[in-house]
Amino acid sequence: MTSTPSVLTPPEGLARYERDTAAIADRLVDVDVAAPVPTCPGWTVTDLILHLGEVHQWVGHAIREGTPDGAFTPPEKTDAAALSGWYAEQAGALADLLRVTDPETPVWHFGPKPRVARFWFTRQAHEVAIHRIDLAAAAGDPWPLPDETAAIDGILEIADVFYPRQVRLGRIEAIDAGVTFIAGDHSRLIGERSVAEVSGPASVLQPLMWGRIAPDDPRVTITGDADAVRRVLGSGIIP
Repeated sequence: MTSTPSVLTPPEGLARYERDTAAIADRLVDVDVAAPVPTCPGWTVTDLILHLGEVHQWVGHAIREGTPDGAFTPPEKTDAAALSGWYAEQAGALADLLRVTDPETPVWHFGPKPRVARFWFTRQAHEVAIHRIDLAAAAGDPWPLPDETAAIDGILEIADVFYPRQVRLGRIEAIDAGVTFIAGDHSRLIGERSVAEVSGPASVLQPLMWGRIAPDDPRVTITGDADAVRRVLGSGIIP
C-alpha cells in the first residue's frame, strides 16, 4: 500500500458517508432497537445509534470549534421512528458542515499531521461503513461490505493512524512479531517484523481488522504464523 495518507478524496469520502448514513437511518425505521448487536458485544441497536450520533456531533464540534470537548445532546425518545429521525438529523448536520468546509481547513483531529479537515471526510466514511455492518448483523440482513477503494483506505487508516495511536497512548504494547495485510497490489505491515501474511479482498480485510470478520473466513488466506495473526487482531490495534 502506498504511503499516501488517504486514497479516498474528500468528495468520495463524503459521498460514501452520505450513502451509508442514509441507509442506516432508513433501516432503523423497522428494526428492533432493543436487539443485541452481535458484532459489538454488550450493545443494543439503540446503543449503536447513540454512539454514532454522538460521534457525528463530536466531529462537528471539532471542525467548528477546533477542540474535542463538545457536549453530547441525546434524543428525547428512542423508539425506532424517533431514533431514525434523530440519527438522520445528526448525520445530515455533519454532512452539511463537511460540504461547506475546505478539506485543507485547520481543525482538531487525533491523527498525524497535517491536522486539517480532510481527515474527517474519510474517518467518518469508515466509521459509518463499519457500523452499518453492525446494524445489519443486528437486523439479520446481509452485511454491506465496503467497496474496494474505501476499504484500502480503511486499511491504511488502521495501520497508519489507529495502531500507532494505540501504542502512543499506552493502550497496547508495540507489536514485534507482526502481520502483513495484502489486498491485491497493496500491502501494510502492522508490527516490527512480519511473521505472517493475510491476503484477500480489501472489502473483507478492513472488517477483519475491525473484528467483524473472523480469520478463518474462507475469503481470507493466511500464510505463516496463524497464531500471530490471531494475536495481532486481538491485541487492540483499533480503539
